[in-house]
Amino acid sequence: LGVESVLEAEFVASERPISAIEDPIAVMENLIRIDEHKLVSEIDKGLDEWDGCDTTEGMGDPDWTTLHSWAQGDLDDSFTQEMLSDPLGRAIYDVLLVDRNRAWSDWVDERLEQPGNLMLAVGAGHMEGDDSLVLLLEERGITVERIQ
Repeated sequence: LGVESVLEAEFVASERPISAIEDPIAVMENLIRIDEHKLVSEIDKGLDEWDGCDTTEGMGDPDWTTLHSWAQGDLDDSFTQEMLSDPLGRAIYDVLLVDRNRAWSDWVDERLEQPGNLMLAVGAGHMEGDDSLVLLLEERGITVERIQ
């Protein structure tokens, strides 16, 4: 079970309201709208560079330490730099992180004007880096504190 299903079950059991600040279909639509020329160009580039051999050959075991660190929100710059190293990676990064973080920071800023408490749960990737939700909120003067 992922964190979403655990949190949802706890909220349902305690009869607390659950809502979303974005539409997952809209996120997928934004991904689909990425310039297909970038996509085709990157696929062609990869195919041109591929030697026809198994792409996993010689890679050994996956680096689970890096994945575990990422899941905890502890990203090193190499992860982001690798993603941003090509136009397609940059486009995906912008759609999945930058654009959403900006929209979420607007939502949080407006929501803080209303009475009541809420819990906002987001993936770890949104909490790290130069485009993080944390930095966007802090730029607005909102205090952000990491809890475990």
